[in-house]
Amino acid sequence: MSVITICSCLWPLLSYGAGQPEYYARWMKLPSDSLLEKGRAFANDGVHADSALTCFTILVNRYSDKLPKKEKYVCARGYSAMCFVYFFEYFDYSKALESLGKADEISRSIGVEMPQIYMNYGHVYSTIGDQNLDRKSSLLGIDYMLKAFRSALKVKDWSIVNTAFGNTISASYKLGKLDMLAEDWEEYEKTVNRNTDSAEFTKFNIQLYKSLKLMTAGRYKAAINIFDDIIAEMPLDVSHIRYTLIVLEYKAEAYSKMGNYEKAVESMLRMESLSKKFEVKDAYIEIYRILAGYYKQLGQLDKMEECYSKYFRVKDEILNYMQAARINEMKFLGEMRNIEAQMEAVKQKAERQRVIMLAVGIVALIVFVSTFIVVRKNKKLLAANRSLYDKNVEIIKSEEEERKARKQYEHQLSELRSRLSALDSPGNEAQVAGNEAAYDGESRASTEKYKNSNLDDDDKAMLIERIRNVMEDTDSICSNDFSAERLASLVGSKYKYVSQVINETFGCNFSTFLNNYRIKEACRRISDIDKYGHLTIEAISESVGFKSRSTFVTQFKRVTGLTPSEYQKMTRSDYKQ
Repeated sequence: MSVITICSCLWPLLSYGAGQPEYYARWMKLPSDSLLEKGRAFANDGVHADSALTCFTILVNRYSDKLPKKEKYVCARGYSAMCFVYFFEYFDYSKALESLGKADEISRSIGVEMPQIYMNYGHVYSTIGDQNLDRKSSLLGIDYMLKAFRSALKVKDWSIVNTAFGNTISASYKLGKLDMLAEDWEEYEKTVNRNTDSAEFTKFNIQLYKSLKLMTAGRYKAAINIFDDIIAEMPLDVSHIRYTLIVLEYKAEAYSKMGNYEKAVESMLRMESLSKKFEVKDAYIEIYRILAGYYKQLGQLDKMEECYSKYFRVKDEILNYMQAARINEMKFLGEMRNIEAQMEAVKQKAERQRVIMLAVGIVALIVFVSTFIVVRKNKKLLAANRSLYDKNVEIIKSEEEERKARKQYEHQLSELRSRLSALDSPGNEAQVAGNEAAYDGESRASTEKYKNSNLDDDDKAMLIERIRNVMEDTDSICSNDFSAERLASLVGSKYKYVSQVINETFGCNFSTFLNNYRIKEACRRISDIDKYGHLTIEAISESVGFKSRSTFVTQFKRVTGLTPSEYQKMTRSDYKQ
């Protein structure tokens, strides 16, 4: 999932208050049932998460102990639906669980069991378990899914029956506990003739269960045949894509258990392609983690490293996205409360004034709120970008001064050694010779340590200094074929020691370490308008060793907090002044 994808998800949330108050006012007047259905329609279309959240927020804010039981039930469904948005669109698991907690509280207070709440709990805990390899969370997810299945079976809610049992099949298989479903499986098979409205999903679950039983028995070819049948019959659309992705992952696993990792990779790459096409962002982490393992088995270590890099990048992006979403959630909800209060004031005013004056007041209010929000956000954004730019310039300047000071110190030390070597005194010559012999002995000893044992602190300090000297040679690091092996060769050490020192000293892997230096050099070149001002962003990217513009932009944003274009714009603005 790219940074652009994340930004496109956040944009509606950031801009909502400036463009939608007229819709907000209209939705405020809708009955609770209509508001719930409108919100669910927005949530299901995959592009209006902000509108869905607005509808559900208006709905749940109506909750009161004085409401009739029917209205409370609708509010509980609204909280459950909010969980769906927070979980699948904003990846905010804490907010999703908070919404479910409120839905569960309301349903218990009115004495109504809601299968949807159990199923959503199952979704959240199963995903947390998968992403963090947390068996306890995964088992809790299975428990909730089975509760949802049994509860839905009582009220004949076939949609939840199928979804909950299908998810339970997958989750149980992953934990090696497929046999725990034996009794529930018998109950599920009995629904085939009754569950006519969701016949295709019932068939899918039956095929999936049988194929995974074959997998458990080691009959992988037979399982693959069923997987192929499922994929061939399943429509490729938004409502069915997750089923296809599940089957592709199991098909890859079957091939891997047969030792055919080429076919396993082929299946996972198909899964990756479909996930990107249908923007199933939560599948990326699992895809890259599994692919990395298959490439490792094939001995394709470069591709393995690339997949691990994507895996960690996606996790970091989701974390950053969640943090940004939480901040903007609070702003968004605060703006909605403000607008709600303002609309109530307008409503009271309408009771005392003529209709024409009310219309003018609403228009004026909307224009004012919209303009105020846009201006305020633009000012804050510009101020934040300027602050980031100034900090980056100061950091680069400070690092340059530090580098010069270190070079000057090394030069003075070299001169001192030369002066000592030039002394004519035989005693001094002997002393110098002794010192040089000792130094050579230490160097040889250090080299031997690199070969035969772990590095000690002195070795690390010496190696760190050598690494810094090489990394400050822009001609070397800006070569697009510069690698950890090349760095190890230049500093006269082994790859594993160089990697160890970088990880322990700088807290990152070689790729991140190199990208940090390259981005700093890119900043210097962008700032040097006299020499590099004629170059485009892409040319700057290539000049510091990046092969991909998108990778350069992503890394630049990670290091500086700004895009290259934003950084260049501010540099040129300062240059003109």
